[in-house]
Amino acid sequence: MKNKSFYFEIFFFYFLIIVVNFTFFRAYPGFLDIHPHPFWLGILLFGFRYGLVAGSLSGFVSTFSYLGLIWFFGERYVFEDVTFYILPALFIILGTLIGLGVNRYIFIIANQKKSMQDLGQEIINLSREVEAQKAISRDLEKKIVSRFTTMVTLYEGARRLDANDLDELTAGIVDFFAKALNLEAASLYMRTDTGWVLRARYGWENPNQFPAAYGANEGLVGLAGSSRRLVTIKDFTTTGNEGHGPRECLLACPLYNGENGDLVAIFAVQKIAITNLNSATTNLLSFLAAWASRSLGRSFYMEEMRGQEIMDNELNVYTYSYFETRLKQEFIRSVTYYLPVSLMLVRLTGLADKDIAVKHKYYVLVSRLLNESLRDTDVLAKSTDARLSFMCLLSTTTEAKASELAKIIEDRFNKLQLHDGVELHLGISSFMPGMNDAQMLIEKARTMLDA
Repeated sequence: MKNKSFYFEIFFFYFLIIVVNFTFFRAYPGFLDIHPHPFWLGILLFGFRYGLVAGSLSGFVSTFSYLGLIWFFGERYVFEDVTFYILPALFIILGTLIGLGVNRYIFIIANQKKSMQDLGQEIINLSREVEAQKAISRDLEKKIVSRFTTMVTLYEGARRLDANDLDELTAGIVDFFAKALNLEAASLYMRTDTGWVLRARYGWENPNQFPAAYGANEGLVGLAGSSRRLVTIKDFTTTGNEGHGPRECLLACPLYNGENGDLVAIFAVQKIAITNLNSATTNLLSFLAAWASRSLGRSFYMEEMRGQEIMDNELNVYTYSYFETRLKQEFIRSVTYYLPVSLMLVRLTGLADKDIAVKHKYYVLVSRLLNESLRDTDVLAKSTDARLSFMCLLSTTTEAKASELAKIIEDRFNKLQLHDGVELHLGISSFMPGMNDAQMLIEKARTMLDA
């Protein structure tokens, strides 16, 4: 509708029609008596192509051209006949009607086109909204999965605090604390007569990354133990302590044998994001420490109860308390009657980085291997020393026989072909005249084991 070129096109078209008229139909000026009349071609062409204005204009041009050509170059008497005016009137009427009809369809098409454009834009907007909703849905799913994973992790960690076995419990405390507080590296130190010894660790890149032991008042761990409260690196640097370095921890929190019991352990934080080193973290750590203290109290109580038994039914070995009693008895008999007695210490290495389930599997495996290799009169017990696994009391056994037995045990273990870094080490000692304490047997066997 906005195209105005039809003004030129109409007049040029009728100029060509008139030229054709004078060239080929000179005897019929205005194409009088020629049917169908050629002027209808222009009316139909421009009316259907451009609509009302072009249709009406072509109708009027057809009418005036028809009348003018006949008036100047034809017989004028035809103007006296009324029927002569029907055709020029039809040019105007039909040209206008065709234009009106085309305009109607052009308007309908324009509306349909606009509706299609609006629908297309609406589809685009809906597509964008769908993509936005998908992005929001993905983000929500990630948050839900992340929170669900966090809840599952914390739930599983909390369940590990129900463990009665001290090794499993200490590992569970470190793992649970680290995940609950978003720690990068942490550890648990148990109290000894001389200070604090590493019991479990989390996130250490290598076993020597941080200290494996502290003196009674050494470092932040010693400060937490002596002050019996949660301390931070700020407390350490403001109390006159020196020597802080990259191997020192950032937070240290005491753990007790029950909430009101004796101090038994220190939980140390070696690495944590600086944004998490705030009061919220220390408050949560204090809460978790009270929880862990209750679990430690229950574990020590269960250890005490198990100490009154003589068998560990799960591993089918004797308890250390029974082993200690039998060792003293056998040693006294050897001193009195000069009877041979030997001691074998068993150490499993390569288990430090394995989880509790794997450690337990190896303990069960080795306990069965030892039970099958020992006599019924020998005493096999699980050691309470973290550096040892089992202790074997070989009654009426000479050092030579004990060495043969150790060779048999080592061969059987090697035939298992485990190939995962776990190794079995044995240390042997036998009673010799001049020994006056059973502890000397243990120290001699430990010396051989450490050699």
